[in-house]
Amino acid sequence: MKKVFLLGLFLIFINSFVFSLSLKSSIIQDLFQIKITMDLSEWEINQIGIFLTYIGFVYAIIIGFSVSFVFSLYHNILKSFMQETTSLKHIYNLSFYFNNEKVRKIVREKIKKYVTSVIKNWNTEKGRKGSFKEVFELTKFFKVKTLKDAILLKSITEELTTASNAREDRIVLTEKYIPPLQWIIIIFLTFSLLLGFFLYFPSEKLISIVLINLLSITFSILIFIIYDLDHPFTGIWAHSPKYFESVLEELES
Repeated sequence: MKKVFLLGLFLIFINSFVFSLSLKSSIIQDLFQIKITMDLSEWEINQIGIFLTYIGFVYAIIIGFSVSFVFSLYHNILKSFMQETTSLKHIYNLSFYFNNEKVRKIVREKIKKYVTSVIKNWNTEKGRKGSFKEVFELTKFFKVKTLKDAILLKSITEELTTASNAREDRIVLTEKYIPPLQWIIIIFLTFSLLLGFFLYFPSEKLISIVLINLLSITFSILIFIIYDLDHPFTGIWAHSPKYFESVLEELES
């Protein structure tokens, strides 16, 4: 949360800086006797426009891929949570069909121990993994005596496999981030576009100030969203352990 807060302050600072620069542009131009729009020929202005269009196109592609990546990552992690916890609930519920109170108690304790460990250590990457070994070894406590027991054991084994696979997917997904080089490119193109639009100043200063600051705010929001979703366990859209807590509620009911 601290990182997201600091990033937000940084982006607000950038917005304020660009806004101030926009307001002071006429003073700066008068002070240094720079009149970019008037000094440039129509051909040069068109070339700057083409260059900004090209940079904007590349920027849109990179931002689009980045947004798609973090949203996909976020929802896939959420999906893995749902699959894992749903399977754990199914395992516990299936254990009731075995006429063995001792086995049901063991299943409940093992699942509860694992889920409690994950919730307790939710804020650490290593802690969220939990120790799934004891849960996966639950099958050894079930004794098959009838055909019904064999079918139930097969169903429980399938649910254990689903939960284990979902857990592995979750662990892999939480270790994926946008590469540092991609962040450098995004930041570089953001400042390049803002600087380009500032230099490509139309004659109507009020419109220019509004457009430049709208662009600055838009870029800041996009970068903020990408950064926040790229860190799915901190920030505004942080994942919560509510799905694992629902498993505890199921065990206690």
